Amino acid sequence: MKYRVRVTHEAEGHISSIERYIAEDSPENARRWRVRLRDRLRSLKDFPERHEIAYRASEVGHDVRHTFFGVYRILYTAERDSVVILGVRHGARRPLTAEDVRRMLPPK
Repeated sequence: MKYRVRVTHEAEGHISSIERYIAEDSPENARRWRVRLRDRLRSLKDFPERHEIAYRASEVGHDVRHTFFGVYRILYTAERDSVVILGVRHGARRPLTAEDVRRMLPPK
């Protein structure tokens, strides 16, 4: 089954911020990073359950999975026929609490 991949506004903000940061040193690297990240996000349309659960539904309301793209952690949920990208964060940032993740989830 193929899933539809949707990126939340918050995750789009994360991506744009990271891209701007990379572009300060190299606009070309920033462009390449974004293209490769988009490819990685699209790859989640096939078997998104292959990545481990970072936050259980009992903690945050949905099983939230994660995968890495270089030093960046991609948080997402997989439901019925869609994958929802919740956020993209540098792996060295402080870990998110369950409350942080609940705030990232789109309304039901």
